[in-house]
Amino acid sequence: MAADPATFVRSYFEALMESQYWPAERMLAEQRKYLGALIRHARDFAPFYANRFDALFRPGGEIDWDRWNDVPIVTRQEALEHNDALLSTNPPPNHGPTKAGYTSGSTGAPLRIMQSQRSNMVLTASLYRSQYWHQLDWSRDMLVWFGEDPEKGRLPGGDIRPNWGPPWEPRATGKRISVNRYNQAEPVLHFMRDRDFGYLSARPAAADALALESERLGIKIDLDAILTFSTGTRPDEREDFRRAFGARDIAPYSAREGQFMAYQCPTGLHYHINDESVVVEILDEAGRPCPPGVEGRVIVTPLYNYAQPLIRYEQGDLAVLGGPCACGRTLRVIERIVGRTAHLFRFPGGKTVSLSMAIDTQALLGARYWQIAQIAPLVIEVRYVPIDERVGDEAAIAQIIRQKTVPEVEIKFSRRADLNRTDGRKYIEYVYEVDESAERQSS
Repeated sequence: MAADPATFVRSYFEALMESQYWPAERMLAEQRKYLGALIRHARDFAPFYANRFDALFRPGGEIDWDRWNDVPIVTRQEALEHNDALLSTNPPPNHGPTKAGYTSGSTGAPLRIMQSQRSNMVLTASLYRSQYWHQLDWSRDMLVWFGEDPEKGRLPGGDIRPNWGPPWEPRATGKRISVNRYNQAEPVLHFMRDRDFGYLSARPAAADALALESERLGIKIDLDAILTFSTGTRPDEREDFRRAFGARDIAPYSAREGQFMAYQCPTGLHYHINDESVVVEILDEAGRPCPPGVEGRVIVTPLYNYAQPLIRYEQGDLAVLGGPCACGRTLRVIERIVGRTAHLFRFPGGKTVSLSMAIDTQALLGARYWQIAQIAPLVIEVRYVPIDERVGDEAAIAQIIRQKTVPEVEIKFSRRADLNRTDGRKYIEYVYEVDESAERQSS
């Protein structure tokens, strides 16, 4: 690396605090400078792109930006089929080592995404900027309720990670403590209360399950904010957070492929795009840019991930651009995102549970993709599309579900050729389908 990570992150953070007020013309010029460098690198060193930009280059080698819409969009299926060809054969040495991550599989088979250290440092600086926007108190501890490794982050002490605030800030003394999802809600709530956390980081449905369980069990906890991720937060979930914890919800728009694409503005529920680090396009079905207020497909190009360039990648969401924001920041606005949702499961007696089964379902069932549905007060159906004809370990999955929900629940399995998708071409992995009259009779 040309500079140590802490120095780079601080320098980039300070640059972001200035660039968020740039006029649109300056931001576009800066984007194109970094986008042009990424395109040339991908053309030369990522086999998938060898001829993909032919329409974009003039005879003298200059980029004709008027032809940008002629560059083919990369579909998820292409990324799956040509995953190795997307990798750079010669990533820049100053971008540091690379690390593999995988998508959840809600749009099909999990997709491997390689990310460089430089790319992750850019994300970290962008995250600090959003936390600064919302005036988070970096001196308070944060609980992260995430992860499915049964050997990590078990209570009583959790898995203590480095401080979550900027390392150059003297007041950033708050610890980040991880507790995995194998822990039941009640001991997690006691842990939160006894440790006096200021913040919770979790998927919206998981945080909502904790909020409802805290009310059911009478465990009083006060939080400044809940930092949600992965799926969008619904209005009823935000109300549960406020009522149970007195907490506001702060959500990014993020995904493994597009990385941190946008952050919620402190003045409302809309998002500011991280224009400095990712090109976000909202396109109609014909590939034309959508004007503000019109729903379209999300197409992303992360500018710093040279390890595995994704140039004009179809993220799989639908979104609506907004107009200029009254906060004064000139970063473009996403007014609304249509993405995945996850439903809470509710059981007799009032217990609520947010399931997280991605690793288990993938490994034990051999599932290409799946959906877990509560179809009756004490009945759960696991619907899945198998990778091949072999029957997975359904008994092991049933045991895990009972451990995470209630012991008396009945588990059914349904092997299918396909599953219903949302308009954004994603699967709702956890759905609540209990008839309201049946729910009333069981309570």
